[in-house]
Amino acid sequence: MGAATVRLALLSKFSPAAEAEVLTWLNRQERDRLALITAPTRRRQFLAGHGLARHLAAAIGGGEAAAWGLCCGPHGAPILLAPKRARCVLSVSLSHRGDWVGCAIAGTAIGLDLEVDARPRDFVQMAKLSFSPDENTALQKAPLAERSDRFYTYWTLKEAQAKYLGTGWCAGFSRQQTFRRCSAETAQAINGNQGGLHWAVFGEPGLRVQFDSATVDLAESRCWSPTLATADPDNQALAGVASVVR
Repeated sequence: MGAATVRLALLSKFSPAAEAEVLTWLNRQERDRLALITAPTRRRQFLAGHGLARHLAAAIGGGEAAAWGLCCGPHGAPILLAPKRARCVLSVSLSHRGDWVGCAIAGTAIGLDLEVDARPRDFVQMAKLSFSPDENTALQKAPLAERSDRFYTYWTLKEAQAKYLGTGWCAGFSRQQTFRRCSAETAQAINGNQGGLHWAVFGEPGLRVQFDSATVDLAESRCWSPTLATADPDNQALAGVASVVR
């Protein structure tokens, strides 16, 4: 696969019948994880995401959605195991926020994050904990009307990167990474804002993204690449991740 394919769905349209069907598809590992989730909405998000991943995998790699297996890969990020006749393994990243559930699938490591601009927040204060000095400066200088978009741009990029790496969120690492605009040829991340739904996908250099529906206008998307925030000697341990590779 030369590109990451993304599918978005509304949780409100995930019917009880579909929920019951996906439940029969889960493997032992997934059932154990689901058993630990007690909040009804979070359980539905889990089932909707795992069903969405299988349906998208079947559309891309063939076979029946129920025959695809979803498990934890060697780097901690989830992977999809194809039915025997399809003979492929796909990287997958799931995200949910509000009424939205999203899934990104690629032939190489991938990360997806969704955020919804739903309520006023102290973006400047929140950014101090997770953004690099350059990103904080850019946020503080942004006009108030643009500050929300700027915050969610950086936030989703960093979340998508963490999912790509399979390491989970690390505030210290996040503060050392500055995301800068770049060309499509060198991009490791692509993001956009569709009517208050902020999304970001992180992958290998030269990343390309396609949505399998008309939900998102990619003409409005932006390309990014992470670089080290400073050149301090204390940061040399992070030199190898200036352009992140697995």
